[in-house]
Amino acid sequence: MEQERESRKLKYNVDATVLSGAVKQYIIPTRYNPDGSISLPTQAVYGIDPNHSPIDAYMATRTVPGGLIVNSIVTSGAIGVSKTVYTVPTGKRARPTNLVSDITASATVGNRVLVARVLDPNANVIWIGSSSGAVTAAQIGGYDIGFGMPGTPSTTVRRNIANTANTNVQVRELSGITDLLAGSTINIMDVTAVDVADLIVCRTSVIEYDG
Repeated sequence: MEQERESRKLKYNVDATVLSGAVKQYIIPTRYNPDGSISLPTQAVYGIDPNHSPIDAYMATRTVPGGLIVNSIVTSGAIGVSKTVYTVPTGKRARPTNLVSDITASATVGNRVLVARVLDPNANVIWIGSSSGAVTAAQIGGYDIGFGMPGTPSTTVRRNIANTANTNVQVRELSGITDLLAGSTINIMDVTAVDVADLIVCRTSVIEYDG
C-alpha cells in the first residue's frame, strides 16, 4: 500500500509534452476513489501583514521593490522667498535623480540670486547649492541639479524648459544626496526676494520607495 501511495504523484509539465518528460514531481496526500480520481482539499489563501489591517486596501498602495519613478512638474506664479518643488510623501522615502528649473524674473528692477536647497523633515538644511549670478528684470535664470552623480557640472547656458529662449544665467550643480526621508523637501529660493511675481517652472525626477 505504501509503495502504491508513493507511486501516485502529481506531475507538472511546462511544455505540454508527454508526462514522462515532466520537469517536476510533487507527492500529494490523496484519497482513493473507486473511479481512480483524486480529491484535493483547497482553501483560499491571503497575504498577511502583522503591521497593517485590513491588508487588501494597504497592499494596493505598495510600491514595487524596484521603486516608482515619479516625474513632478511644478509651475508657480509666485516663487516668493522660497518655492518647494518636491516633498517626499508620507510613508515613502525617495531617491532624487535630477532637477531642472527655470525662474523668469518679472519687470521689477532688481538682482535675483537663486539657490537650491534640500531640507530634512525638520526643515534643517542638509544640502545647499551654489548661488547663481545676478538674474535681472525680465531675464531667465536656470538651475539644474544632478543627484548622486560624479563629475564636473557644466555652466553652459541652455534653452529654457519651454524651448522659447535661452536662459541668461545658468547653474548646474551636483549633489551627493541619495536618499531622503518622508517629509524632506527640495526647494529653490531667491535669497534677495525681489518680487514674488517671478515665475518658476521646475521638473523634478525621483524614485519613490515604501519607507
